[in-house]
Amino acid sequence: MDKFTQAQRRVFINDIDSFTSKCIAKCLSKHTVEADCSAEKESGLSKSSDTGSQSYKVVGTISDVLEEITPYVLEAYTRPSRENILQKLMECDIIIYNITQHPEQVEEARWAVTALHAEKNNFQQQKTFILISTVMTWACSEPINSDELELPFTDDDFRRRKPHPNFQKHLELEKTVAKLGKMDRALFSTYVVVSGLQYGVGEQVFHLFFKMSWLGQENEIPVFGEGNNIVPTIHVSDLASVVKKIIEHQPKPFYLVAVDYSNNTMEDIVKSIACALGIGKIQRKPFEEAFLKQDLSVMDIDFLHVNLCMEGVHLKELFSVNWLCEFGLVENIELVVEEYRQTRGLLPIRMCVLGPPAVGKSSVSQQICNHYKLHHIKLNETISETISHLELMVKNTPSDAENEESTSVIEAQELLNIVKDNMEQNGEFVLCLDASDSFLKDRVINLPEKLVQEHKYEQEHFLQILAKYRDKNMEEENVVSYFEEFDINPLLIEITSLNTPDNQLLMHTICERVGKPRNYSQCNQNAQEEASKPIEIVEKAKREQKEVEEARQRSAHWEIFGTPPNVEDLERFIDGYFYNCAMEDSSVEKPSKKPSKKRKNDSATDTDDLTTTEVSVSMLESINKKLEVLSLICEDVKGLKVSIEFFSQQVSDLQRDNAEIHSTLVTVSAELETVKKENKMLKETILDVQSRSMQDNLIFLGISENTSDNPEVEIKKIMTTSLKIPQETVNNISFHRVHRLGARRGNRPRPIITKFEHFKQKIFVKSKGRELKGTSFGMNDQFPREINER
Repeated sequence: MDKFTQAQRRVFINDIDSFTSKCIAKCLSKHTVEADCSAEKESGLSKSSDTGSQSYKVVGTISDVLEEITPYVLEAYTRPSRENILQKLMECDIIIYNITQHPEQVEEARWAVTALHAEKNNFQQQKTFILISTVMTWACSEPINSDELELPFTDDDFRRRKPHPNFQKHLELEKTVAKLGKMDRALFSTYVVVSGLQYGVGEQVFHLFFKMSWLGQENEIPVFGEGNNIVPTIHVSDLASVVKKIIEHQPKPFYLVAVDYSNNTMEDIVKSIACALGIGKIQRKPFEEAFLKQDLSVMDIDFLHVNLCMEGVHLKELFSVNWLCEFGLVENIELVVEEYRQTRGLLPIRMCVLGPPAVGKSSVSQQICNHYKLHHIKLNETISETISHLELMVKNTPSDAENEESTSVIEAQELLNIVKDNMEQNGEFVLCLDASDSFLKDRVINLPEKLVQEHKYEQEHFLQILAKYRDKNMEEENVVSYFEEFDINPLLIEITSLNTPDNQLLMHTICERVGKPRNYSQCNQNAQEEASKPIEIVEKAKREQKEVEEARQRSAHWEIFGTPPNVEDLERFIDGYFYNCAMEDSSVEKPSKKPSKKRKNDSATDTDDLTTTEVSVSMLESINKKLEVLSLICEDVKGLKVSIEFFSQQVSDLQRDNAEIHSTLVTVSAELETVKKENKMLKETILDVQSRSMQDNLIFLGISENTSDNPEVEIKKIMTTSLKIPQETVNNISFHRVHRLGARRGNRPRPIITKFEHFKQKIFVKSKGRELKGTSFGMNDQFPREINER
């Protein structure tokens, strides 16, 4: 177990969230898991299996902050300082720098390998630096044999390599890495892995062709240029396997070419992608049109233009690589396409919508199709059209048809029988709508006459098909039970209204069950825009539904208990209550019901009348006092009622004003964001147009000027004398315009801008720039100021 622990090695990978680096990290992480499993099964390992027992702790930098560290990464560092990076590098045994995707990583990789080399005396154990470079450092290499142009370059030809002009810094870094690794390989060994164009997983450089073929928005997939250029490629997983083999075996050769064993042309690659994902049609277009595609970066365009035949001899001789796509993309297109679909989440959604007639299946299905970008297949129309087509084929075929035609007729007849016998298809999701018969009848009554005729919803016919539907669903074996046998649980939804809020709640329920759209990024834009609305819309719909429900409950309550009491009713009730209280007041003496027998004379009668009168007056005074209090209370109640109504109106007005302000603010914010995006896109478009207009330009520096200055003559003179271009060739070079840049200031000569008529002539002249080394002259491409500042 200790031996296994010692075999764990810490690996640093830059840009670990990028296409290539991520795949390498996953490969090493997978190897770690396999090593863990083998370690648990075996207590001891033989010497020959030590390399297989190695496991890796992967750390690295990332370009964006991740919510959580992915399982194949132990630690991730977001935009660390160089001091912090160096500290992390010193903790690692293996350092991998990938410069195939982001040009800005070239300078960081140069700094990293230089800094590590300076600290090598402080290493506690050997460190290995692996640079993953690109075949573009070979792009302009001269053929090995001019008579055999297809003779492949091998690893041993690396000293002959010449880079594409845009990859000069990549070549310089390759040389630096190789040089620093030769000094003391026991402490610090370095490797340069030159990778072919990478494909696989979610795709990178070939992504545009996969995307266009999948979307099907264009009938023909473009091939930029002639398409006969040979493109060296490698599956990104195979590249990761090569890197792992280098870590395990530490081979003696330090420069390795990592390409598969294919010699596919650009046309072959695009054709295979178009056939696998689309209708298979391609079209050659001028190479310049590639610059108009937003999905292609300048580096991608350079990649697509490469024309190299290469062979990785060292991979074959030194390693036993477990290839995934040994013979290239075209030979393994089905596997590559499946990877692409799984990685991008481009998976089909099949949904079956069931329900009684007039419940709204068609409208709900259309909403689902609009949200998920699906095809709306109407069962009756599809079956009717297919049956009609097959019947027509059977009917119109003469009896003396040839064998081949007879065979097709027999197949058509068999298909016709199959369609008629079995018209059921399984779905991934089943949505079962339902509604009461009264709701369905009311809906049909309110439908326009045109829809009634179209759906055959005449009263007698509609009632028949509705009854038939109910009877079928009462049986043990029905459509719902059929799907349940396949473990597909239908989503049952009761339809009570077709108003907008209810439809929004319905769509929200469906989306919760089905999940996010499984379609392409461009198609998802609308879904993403709509995805920002559901919470607000659903909450609003729920509030409105709750208010309607509360109003219904209040209405039902007053139907049972009568209308609510008004103020006058309340007054009468309180008057009666106080009167009864006054009658029962213990402080008032009640008159005797039976007069005394002793009071038989007149004086006794007068006394009784007086007593009764006094009691009545006292009782009335008490009632009057309480009535005065009651009147005051009633006035207060009326005042409070008026105040409440006033404040309620004020609150309603404020809520309405607030809602309008909020709506306006949301609209203005959205419009402002749109304007910002459009402004940014416009700036980038203008910058792109400026760059294209300058692609034929060269700037010459250090050429002296005088009053009788003729810039074109001076340029041709420089070409002949300094660039050592033959005079005959110089005479054939033509310009659109040659002029000095800016106003003259002091004695310093102004640069000369030269716009060539032909791009190839400009490239030819630029390739002679090395002749200016050691002179006072200079020569550069012209770019807009914004590009130079980046």
